[in-house]
Amino acid sequence: MSNPYQVVVVGGGPGGLSAGMHLHHLNINHVVLEKDAFPRDKICGDAVSMRGLAHLHKLFPKQIEDFLNNQDLGTEPLGIRFFAPNLKSVDIAFPPYPSFESNGKVIKRLIFDNFLYELYSSLGNPVQEKTEYISHITTNQGVEIKIKQNGEEKVLKSDMILMANGTRSEPGRNIRGSKKIDGYHSGAVRAYFNNVKRAENPNFLELYFFKELIPGYFWIFDLPDGGANVGLGSLSTDIAKRKLNLKSLLLDLVKNNPLIKDRFVDAELDGKILGWDLTLGGKKFDVSDDRLLLIGDAASMIDPFTGEGIGNAIMSGKFAAEHCMEAIKENNYSAYFNKKYDDRVYRNILEEMKNSKKLQDLTNYKWLFNFVVGKISKNKELQATFTNMFADIEARKLMQNPLFYFKILFS
Repeated sequence: MSNPYQVVVVGGGPGGLSAGMHLHHLNINHVVLEKDAFPRDKICGDAVSMRGLAHLHKLFPKQIEDFLNNQDLGTEPLGIRFFAPNLKSVDIAFPPYPSFESNGKVIKRLIFDNFLYELYSSLGNPVQEKTEYISHITTNQGVEIKIKQNGEEKVLKSDMILMANGTRSEPGRNIRGSKKIDGYHSGAVRAYFNNVKRAENPNFLELYFFKELIPGYFWIFDLPDGGANVGLGSLSTDIAKRKLNLKSLLLDLVKNNPLIKDRFVDAELDGKILGWDLTLGGKKFDVSDDRLLLIGDAASMIDPFTGEGIGNAIMSGKFAAEHCMEAIKENNYSAYFNKKYDDRVYRNILEEMKNSKKLQDLTNYKWLFNFVVGKISKNKELQATFTNMFADIEARKLMQNPLFYFKILFS
């Protein structure tokens, strides 16, 4: 007998809902489980790149365009403003994204995830909210998934399970082989502030590589009406070694750091400072097993240099749905067959994150970072080169070549 579902998706964030949208498009019988009820918040930097939205635009062109054009929902980032350890800065504009007149959105996850939830719900597939994943077992016939719903434990059966339940996903940790891997695990805190004074040239994603945090950074991301997402993060190994209290450090920086304190003179903290942990990409983790695929943060798809994970989550949700179609056609759900999903993730996501990890490692050399930022700030040609690096993975590889810095020296 066939299972009631062909696919069960655990997690109703951007990755899980992206998988659900694409599963619907492929006419695959599925259900999405979410432990909370929408609207619900997630701790995040709130920057949503066009990398992920471009995939959803193919399914919902009008809705995505209306979302991008709605200035009340969030701000459009124009690029990234890097502050080197010596506090010199350079603006790197985002290159035009093909077919779009937008660079994405800085939007609270409370709003963005609810927008995706409503998009998915409009297809007639309600998310099973307040449904907690407990565990699963894999058999020759399928996957038996134990859940808790309205205080009652139940078992769902499916052919495949997609885990999109975040960094702390237990199946994800088991498949990756470690809960924390040095150099690939980070801690971060995020706060919302009102009445933050805008920079002279606003709507750039501001990344401050303060010496206290390198290879991590402090950020200010503009939100509508004078609001801002403000946070900081660093590698877990460095947090432990320096005995950093991230919440205290954030408050100290906004109050006392000479570069930013004037921006926060009239600012008010909106809510609490919240923290979370992230498993970074850049290492070749396994992202599948028998009848199981990992999506987004559960698969360690957070960019080590920028900290952005939403675009990769949405993209991997699409890849996972399309792989499920192949598995169903072949009636093959084995770990060996599912390595095709791993291969696609490696080609399209891991390669970029490996380059980002090397960029992150370079920030440890403060003198080099100061030197590069100083040179770029004075050279329009170099600024164009770095702009291209945000659109072209091959161009980003230049930063790994010592000759690149030799050229900068004499530029």
